[in-house]
Amino acid sequence: MKWFRNKHAQAASEPDGILNRIWECFCQNQDEEAAKLIQELEGLHLSDPQRCILRVYRGWLAYRKGVWEEAEQNAHWVLDQCQDRYSLGKAYQLIGACALDRYKHCEDDDEETTLRLLGTVVEACNQALVLLGSHRDALLVYIPMAMALVYQGNLEEAIVLLKHAIDKASHPSPEKGWLLATLGEIFILDKNDWEAGRPYLEEAAKILDPVSQTHAWVHVRLAEGYIQEEGNYAKARVHGRKAVELAAKDPQVQAWVRFGAHFRYALALHYGEYDYKEAERQYKKALQVAETESDAEAQRKVLAYLGNLYARQKRYRASLRVLKDALKVCGEDEPESWKLHWSLGSVLSNMGKHREGAEHYRRAIAML
Repeated sequence: MKWFRNKHAQAASEPDGILNRIWECFCQNQDEEAAKLIQELEGLHLSDPQRCILRVYRGWLAYRKGVWEEAEQNAHWVLDQCQDRYSLGKAYQLIGACALDRYKHCEDDDEETTLRLLGTVVEACNQALVLLGSHRDALLVYIPMAMALVYQGNLEEAIVLLKHAIDKASHPSPEKGWLLATLGEIFILDKNDWEAGRPYLEEAAKILDPVSQTHAWVHVRLAEGYIQEEGNYAKARVHGRKAVELAAKDPQVQAWVRFGAHFRYALALHYGEYDYKEAERQYKKALQVAETESDAEAQRKVLAYLGNLYARQKRYRASLRVLKDALKVCGEDEPESWKLHWSLGSVLSNMGKHREGAEHYRRAIAML
């Protein structure tokens, strides 16, 4: 066993081992570690293919920082200077990823610009698939390609493409997990079909749970669906708790995922488990995320549910305080504010302040 460990450590310290580790770091959102490994390789003697893939990974690091121009420059350098098919395939994969991100962040409503960016995604991904061939990395290329098709309005084509990729990934692997997760989300968000999407997300979670720390969003979607579509708070609690655990481990987790993890877990505890103490803690964590992001709608949601939680515990003063805070956040003229007035009417009535409570009831009714 000692010999095996030493041999493994030696392999990992060689250029190919370090290059493999860099890609693993990207997949786990460990960009700082990836940057250190890239710097470590800079001082080593590398073969031409190794030098090319290192240049690609420099580009991926820039891409993950949102510096698309630098990422694309590195990718095009590889296309101009390298002959290694794997490096060329990864370069095209990077170009496709950059184009997709440019599309997502495009503030220009010009149809020609958006169509050009999506066309670049599809074209670059096609090139990457040809060059990567049967390499397992090719499977991940199908994801941006499918998303580009979705944005182009070719929803059914995207679904067929992902199902084809899933069939190619014959054994459980992280790549298959991500493909399943993407397909599940397309069914749920773009086709509004929870029943069709749920099995894909469930299978994705089973595959990714043992090997990944960057898929909290999968569990957020599942928790959300079980609450909204089925009222199944027991299953929502399981996925909500897992989402919270994963979000805490992911250094680059997106704010909506962190918020969703705490909020959905809180809802499951609040209405399913009646674990009010832990639900309150999770609501407050969700509120912190919403406040940090200056997301008024998210703040209103959390405060409204927190007010309901306090009222259930007969903590009426606390309920009154947070419900008034929610009303301040969303404003009197917001369509959803009638619910807050109704809740305030209920709380005030329970406090014996019937006249004030009636006034809030009247405001709520007037807004319907």
